[in-house]
Amino acid sequence: MAITPVPVPDSYALAQVSLGLLGGIARRQRKSMRHNA
Repeated sequence: MAITPVPVPDSYALAQVSLGLLGGIARRQRKSMRHNA
C-alpha cells in the first residue's frame, strides 16, 4: 500500500467521527421524512 499505516487510536477516532456524522445525517433524514409524511 502506498499510504502509510495509521496509528490505531487515530483510525479509531476517525471511525467514531464518521459514524457520528452518518448517524446525524440518518437522524436528520428520518426526521424530515416523518415531518413530510
